[in-house]
Amino acid sequence: MPLIGIPDIFIEPNICVMADSDWFHGYKYMNGHDCTKYKIMNNEHFDKVIQYDKKITQLLTEQGYEVRRFWEHKIKENPEKCLQEIIEAIKEARK
Repeated sequence: MPLIGIPDIFIEPNICVMADSDWFHGYKYMNGHDCTKYKIMNNEHFDKVIQYDKKITQLLTEQGYEVRRFWEHKIKENPEKCLQEIIEAIKEARK
């Protein structure tokens, strides 16, 4: 059965890793970028995307999955830190 939200990486037994694009997942909007001038990817669009991402995280967590979300800029700035967080989640899952 496919996982809801389609994680970018799934690590057995229960780790879902999401790499969220700064633009497409609304990071810039959440941090004050006004998108009213855009036809499709406007403020209303990003409000829906942000709520959808929160709902997916909530549902996966309720189903027993460990969800790790990483913003694009965080992966670019410090991939080692992101990887370390994933490694810690793997170690926890094996206990």
